[in-house]
Amino acid sequence: MVSFLSRLTIFIKDLINRAKHLYNEQKFNESLLIYKELLKINPHCPKIQNDTGVVYSATGQFDISCLYFLKALELDPFFIYAHNNLGNSLRKQNKIEKALEHYKKALELTPVLWQIYYNIAGALYETGNLEEGIKYSLNGLTYSHNNYHIFILSGLLYSEKMEFAMALEWFKKAIDINPGSFLPFIYTGKLFHKNKQYDLAMEYYKKSLSINKENACIYKYLGDLYNDLGNFKQSVRYYQKAMELKIGDKTLRAETIKVFYMEATTTD
Repeated sequence: MVSFLSRLTIFIKDLINRAKHLYNEQKFNESLLIYKELLKINPHCPKIQNDTGVVYSATGQFDISCLYFLKALELDPFFIYAHNNLGNSLRKQNKIEKALEHYKKALELTPVLWQIYYNIAGALYETGNLEEGIKYSLNGLTYSHNNYHIFILSGLLYSEKMEFAMALEWFKKAIDINPGSFLPFIYTGKLFHKNKQYDLAMEYYKKSLSINKENACIYKYLGDLYNDLGNFKQSVRYYQKAMELKIGDKTLRAETIKVFYMEATTTD
């Protein structure tokens, strides 16, 4: 006969799985409803507090998400994921220095999670600390087994440093690993565009467009390129398309945010 405690454990696990499934489907409000029920059942579980914070962060409520991450850390000061995710929410509020404190605390607790190196490198990229950012990005590769996201971030860091050859190398590695993503193609196109290698810029922009036809920024960059080439008719055409699409969920800005913030929900 199954005990009450065993049945409760199974029930909680099922609820957690449903909440995570809804989160993965980006049904954040539905996921939050379940997490709120879970917190009524077990408010002292740091994992549930952390995962609730992750969902709030996904809805853009970063100040509220911080409260859940802080509660998770109050319950378990050594909870690596909560430090990482608190860093993300602070960073999304432009509190970069405080974010770096929590990222680095997570790194002290475990030096083997590539996501933490990645998040530190992303924060350093945002503040213009490029040398330090490259160091963390490359260290993250030690633990990530040639991760696509770190290749992209390394390329961006070298691009900001105006080291064209190194940036190009990292973007091309990202393409080799994930040829179905438009991001490394558009970044490579921008790199060639910046260096006035217009034919190559056109090639990579068009490849990016063939992968994702709903991204406003690709049309904008193509408009810029045609403008530089003196083909104003084509330039206007692409600018108009960019304006039609506007800046929404499927734009470069949104995709870049996904790249720069690695959330960590618990898995057990």
